This record gives sequence, structure tokens and C-alpha cells, in this order.
Amino acid sequence: MRSADFLAVDDVADATWETLPKGDVGFQWTNASVPGQPSFELGEEAHVYRVDEADPLKIGCMWRTETGVLAVVYSADGGDTWTPPTALTYDGVRPIKNPRGAITPHRFEDGTTLMIYYNNSHTAKEGYVGRRYYWYTLGLPANSPQNASSIMVWSEPELALWYDGEALDERPGWNVDWAIVDGPGYVDFCELHDGTLAFVESNKLTLRFHKVDERILWGLRNQHKLTSPPPDCRPCVTIKSPGRNYKQRGVQLGDAQTKTGGATIVLKVAARYDNIKPGQVIVDTREVVVAALDEEDGGDYITKGFYISVEGRGSDGLQMALFMTDGWRKFRHYSDGMVWDGQDHVVTFTIDHGPRIVTMTVDERFCDGGEHNPEGWTTLDPKFGCVGGADYKFLPDATVRHPNSGGFGGTVGEFRVYNRPLLVSECIAVSKEMKSGGGSGRSKM
Repeated sequence: MRSADFLAVDDVADATWETLPKGDVGFQWTNASVPGQPSFELGEEAHVYRVDEADPLKIGCMWRTETGVLAVVYSADGGDTWTPPTALTYDGVRPIKNPRGAITPHRFEDGTTLMIYYNNSHTAKEGYVGRRYYWYTLGLPANSPQNASSIMVWSEPELALWYDGEALDERPGWNVDWAIVDGPGYVDFCELHDGTLAFVESNKLTLRFHKVDERILWGLRNQHKLTSPPPDCRPCVTIKSPGRNYKQRGVQLGDAQTKTGGATIVLKVAARYDNIKPGQVIVDTREVVVAALDEEDGGDYITKGFYISVEGRGSDGLQMALFMTDGWRKFRHYSDGMVWDGQDHVVTFTIDHGPRIVTMTVDERFCDGGEHNPEGWTTLDPKFGCVGGADYKFLPDATVRHPNSGGFGGTVGEFRVYNRPLLVSECIAVSKEMKSGGGSGRSKM
């Protein structure tokens, strides 16, 4: 609704209002109205926001749908006319994924807009799924010092909250009439007197209060201009240009059962599509160790460690994948489809023991599952333990047990391990630094 005199009348009851868009029909459409875009049969909880710092009449209106994306329309004249509805995107191309779950944008005084959303495109159970993880993205207004383009662009996401409690939506007799959600939702933001941004959220049963981590917010604000990571973001392992069958002692990955900490693995690789194939290993740390917890040799042995390889998964093309095992349980995480053009590409794997998820970035972009997968993270088994694996072997030859693992037809320009889970913004900064050839060189062990 829009009022031309709300701020001018003495009594607000005398203000006049009109509904937008003009006419008797609201924003609605079918696939045919926007070729190539999904259908948005349901729309809820619209948010009107300013998209251009140079022109206050340029506004947007976004809302949640039940088709795995957010819908948006734009107006250049304060709401008199609107563009056809389309999917909200990060950069004019990549859609921002969201199930039928509540989003909340919050505009700061500098014109930037922080949005909290679910960052996945699950659509089962009429959209009442995919709400266990909440994410932030920061919108940079068009024609502003932060963003000179003609559209608002949104940052790569950062994890905000996660829920690991009872799976309410899996209980017997679940129905949409009592759709208690499995995690955070329905956020309201508030800026406190000390400048801290806080919010409340609820799953319709419990109300919870949170403060936005200032480190995360700083990263989102500076993500687009960071060219190197902050001073406290230093690798514990750095190996440059390892050759075939190169070996070096490194550090072990920690125990996920601690539910704190984690690690980030970073590689700069180059290869051409025709020179690689699924199964080829880039780095391997697997080792056979004594199975007993007291380390006494009782004759039982297990394989622990991780390796990173090229994999092919149908229409996603050739990807990069991280495989981990604690000796009893196995885990794997795939990138979105990658470009193998012979140029350097930087890939990060972040293992976060708090929310128990693994995420990736490729060339400063967060992997969100692409066109073929609803989300870009993989959840660790609750019982997953210590990975270990400290003997790094690069570009190894094939073995009898793994005959397809050798012969990676590319190069590793640099390999790093950080002993904590980096923020997405930090991963992006590390990626830019490695591409430029900068960095700390071979770190102390």
C-alpha cells in the first residue's frame, strides 16, 4: 500500500491509501509470462525495499514462494509501474534459493540491506522443509559507492543459525495445518543503542534472541573488496607447486565429536577437461592405523584420513570432491559443476564441527548446489569422529586397490590448511590472494 499524504495530515486516520500494483489484480503469473523462469503459484510475506541509492523512486518487492526461489518485481517510478516478476538473483544471473520459509531484509543507514534466508530450494511437503539452517546475505544498492552497477547485488552467504534438535516435520501425522518448523524462522531485526544488530526468531513454539556476529557482518560488508584475508587468518600448512607423488607431513583434521572448531582446506588447481577423468586423486592423506582406542595393537586396523579427487556426477559434469573417513563412517562432499579450462581455479572446503556441515567455494563463489541440487552443503553424521590423516601425498600414482586414482592431468599451484573453519568471506579473500600469487609462503609446522 502507498500513501501520498501520510506524513502531511494531522490525523493519520485522514491519510489516503492505494494498493499497488494499480488495478484489481496483484502480482501473479504463469510460466508463460516469464519464459525460462519457474512458476510461482504461491506468494507470501512481501517486503518492499529500496534498490538504488541515487534514486529513491527505484524500489523492489520480494516475497517467498513454494518453488525454491524468491520472487521479485522492480519499479522505477515509486510503484506506478512494475517489471514482470522474476527470480531474485545474487548478480543478475544466479537465483537466490529459498524454500517456503520466512525471509527478512533489514536496511542499514548506508543503504545496504542484510537479508536472512534459508539458502536452499527444497519444495517437499508444500515447502515446510529446509529450515534447519539460516544464512545471511548483504545487498549492495545500485549506483552507490559499494556497487556502481544498475542493479542491487547480493553477497555470497554466511551461516547465521542452525538447528540440530528434534525433527518435528518427520513426526507421525505431520500436516500443513500444524506446520511447526524445524529450526529458526520469522525474524525481526533491531539495531541496539550500542550499534549491535540483534534479532528474535521463532519456530512457533519458542522465541529466541540473537546478536549478529560483528565479524560476520564486517566480512559481508567488505566481501566485494577484500583482496587478502585478515591478519589473524593464517594457514597452518602451505605447500606450493607439489609435483607428482610429492609427500609432506602436515596436520590432522580434528574430531567432529567436539562440536567446536573445524578446518578449511584450500587448493589452487589447473587442468583441461580432456586431460582428467573421474576418480583421479589430487591429494590423499589416508592411512591404516590401529583400531583400538588405547592404540594398543590388537590386530584390528582401520583406514582414516581424507582425499580430494575429480568426480563426475551426471549432468553436473566433472566436479571436485572431498572424501573423509574416521575409520567407521564415510563422508563425501561434491562441488557444483566446475570449469576445467587449463586456468587456475581456487577451491575451498570448510569443515565446521559446530553445525556439522561441509561447504565449498569455487573461484569466490559459494557452491549452492547449482541447477541440480537443492543445497550446497553436506551434513556430517552425528557419530562422525576424528579424521586424522597427516601424511599428504600429492598427485599419487594409481594403486592396485585404486586403479583409476592416478594420472591427474593437471597441476596443483598451491595447497593450504587452516586449523579453523573460515568464514565464506575469508575463503573468498584467500582465493583472491592465491590467484594473485600472494600469501605467506610455506608456513611453519
